[in-house]
This record gives sequence, structure tokens and C-alpha cells, in this order.
Amino acid sequence: MRRRSNNKRRGRRRRANGAPRGSRMVPIESLSTISIGSGVPRWVTAKSYPGQLIQTIQCVATPVIYTTVVTTGVIAQSLTIDGTQINDFVSRFQTAFEYYLITKVVFEIEAIVVSTGVTVFYVEENTSAGVPTADKAKDATPQLLLTNNSSSPKGRGRVVWKPSRIEQFEWNLTSSGTPDMALLQVYTSAAEYGSPIAATATWIIRPIYSVSFRNLQTN
Repeated sequence: MRRRSNNKRRGRRRRANGAPRGSRMVPIESLSTISIGSGVPRWVTAKSYPGQLIQTIQCVATPVIYTTVVTTGVIAQSLTIDGTQINDFVSRFQTAFEYYLITKVVFEIEAIVVSTGVTVFYVEENTSAGVPTADKAKDATPQLLLTNNSSSPKGRGRVVWKPSRIEQFEWNLTSSGTPDMALLQVYTSAAEYGSPIAATATWIIRPIYSVSFRNLQTN
């Protein structure tokens, strides 16, 4: 009688790509992303004393929609990075936490119309810079360039901003609101970027804030 080999391989056979037989490899849609800023150093968000509460909460801000202008096709908009973008920020959090710090903002960007041309997205650290212009948009680095199109190829991307300057690492009183930290700049036009010369709602932007809170209020 032939003895079975103890070296026989057990388990389900796998394909060369590592997937078990009978499974399907589902393609993942690529998402264009740019990241700005180095992030808050660990010592800034470290506990000052044992037992201190430091809690990070994901806060979804109000989405915004940007529309091209008739005859010029221009979108020249600035979206401020600050806590007031979060609905009722002060009234919601001041009774719970004494201090807060914005550690990251992710802007989910998506075209909402089938249209022509492209749009430039970038971050301006100078909060007094005002709205973007064609020259500033061309020179901005890094920048995200997306098609003004909700069909294939779909205009969809992400801008990730993190603090990088010393003044952006300061804890702020939750009761006093928040200072402006940076600007998300959005620019397109018919002349430079081939956008439609009509009033067309083109983009929706969904900001998601990562906010660290410190010191639970005791009443």
C-alpha cells in the first residue's frame, strides 16, 4: 500500500497573484492626492501630566459648491481653514473641552457636472493672500489638477493639509473660536483652463477636520 506523503501541501491553492481560487480581484479607483505640511510634533499633543485627557475627534464641516461665472468660466475661491467651518463649533465643544488644536484637514473634492476644462486646487499658507488669480494658480506648488467632469475620466481628488508653522501648533481656547490657519484655493477659467462659459455648478468640496481637544471641563 502506498503511503501518503507528509509533505503534501495543505490548504486552498492560490493563484499567482496571491488570491485564493474562486476569488475576483476588484480594481480600486485611483484618487489623486496632494499633501501639504509636516504635521503637529508629538511633544505638542503629549499629555502634560498623568491622566490628562487628550481626545481627537473627526469633525465634518459644511460642504461647499463652487460655480463657474457666465462669459468667463471663472472660479476664483478661497476656503478658509479654521474651526468656524465646523457647524456651531464653539457652542458644541466649549462646554466639554477647554482647549483644541486642528491637527489635519482632508478636503474631499468631486466634480458634479459633465463639463469641459480643468481646475487647479492648492493651499496658500498666507491667510491674507485673498482669492487666487491665474498667475498664482499656474505657479502654485504643489497643486492638484482635476478635470471638470463627473463622468469618465472623473474629476475626483483629495487635498490633505497639516500644520507646519510654529504658530499653528498652539492650543486655542475652545470658547474663543479659532484663528485662520491657511486657505484652500480653487481656480479655473475659460481662457486658461478651458472651463465652460456659463453658470455651472462644477465642484463640491467636503472638508473633514481632525481636532484634538485637551482638558475636559469640570462644572
